[in-house]
Amino acid sequence: MTSASACSWTTVQLHEVCRPKQWQTIKKSDMTETGFAVYGANGVIGRYHSFNHSDPTILIGCRGTCGAVTVSEPFAWVTGNAMALDELDTSIVDARYLVHALVADGLGDAVTGTSQPQITQTSLKRIYLPLPPLQEQRQIAAVLDAAEALRAKRREALAKLDELIQSIFVDMFGDATAKSAWPKARLAEVCHSKGEYGANVPAVEFDSGKPRYLRITDIRSDGTLTDDAVGPGGAEDQWRSKILNRGDIVFARSGATVGKTFLVRDEITPLVFAGYLIRFVPDQHRILPEFLYRCTRTEQYRSWVTGAATTVAQPNVNASKYADLELSLPPMELQRRFVGAVEGIQRHRAKLEASAASLDELFASLQQRAFRREL
Repeated sequence: MTSASACSWTTVQLHEVCRPKQWQTIKKSDMTETGFAVYGANGVIGRYHSFNHSDPTILIGCRGTCGAVTVSEPFAWVTGNAMALDELDTSIVDARYLVHALVADGLGDAVTGTSQPQITQTSLKRIYLPLPPLQEQRQIAAVLDAAEALRAKRREALAKLDELIQSIFVDMFGDATAKSAWPKARLAEVCHSKGEYGANVPAVEFDSGKPRYLRITDIRSDGTLTDDAVGPGGAEDQWRSKILNRGDIVFARSGATVGKTFLVRDEITPLVFAGYLIRFVPDQHRILPEFLYRCTRTEQYRSWVTGAATTVAQPNVNASKYADLELSLPPMELQRRFVGAVEGIQRHRAKLEASAASLDELFASLQQRAFRREL
């Protein structure tokens, strides 16, 4: 960037280029199966028979997911959980540039409240953004869009790998019990541990001298872990026996995530599992951990959880219920063949994850340079 170009940059208050507004929120019960997309704090949350925005609109999550930036599709209903940046003055600001500028800012200065963080029209007046000439905005947006598109492709490829593994599982084994000729056994009969509850210790800020405290919210839908790190609180004797080992599998026992599972595959940072998780330790002479884990990713397993859950305040499947889960036991040789295929795919995943991490670093570098006026 030339010095003359750099000098042409200005700083504007967000309210100078748009009119942030919260619109009417729709009750979940009023939403419809089909219709126009309904946007909440962090994307689409349902459908509705009407819309309040005909054009794509930049949205800022203002409740719950505070600061999340999304762009609505045309003809959408934007709820009050998102701040719609209406009346955007496109004669002075490019919409894609503004999205990147907001994401780069993080909008932390606009978040108010502690127990219930939120963003308001008033608090958004604290947000000031760099504004280069319009043509330069478009150039910056094009560079960052291209980098983001590469990151999205890597994320999509990683998601497809998990789908591939499950597809191979179904091809080889059906939906866990399709091969009626195979013997069946209860989960308790093929595990050393019959269902052990985790540690009820308060989670504290991460301490590198302690294991990580594994919560159900740390487990992504593809079975990997988030980067969030907290350490276990309380006396060490409360959690020392609750450290997970490679090959252990844990089941969530209550709430909206009941039935969710996590398999410990690698020698990672030691994990202490939380009290609402239940550990089973597969007997690897009878059932391989990866095979057992994939059984819990089938439609049949999800149906079993629905039937097994008792509901008072929230759905619950206790250890004894999980112990009664019935599984088919294919020959060990077939299980080993499946695990070998999975290991090959996981090696490819590791390469993709390394590539994705490099792209994340590249995007962060480009983002910093863009708003330091160095692109």
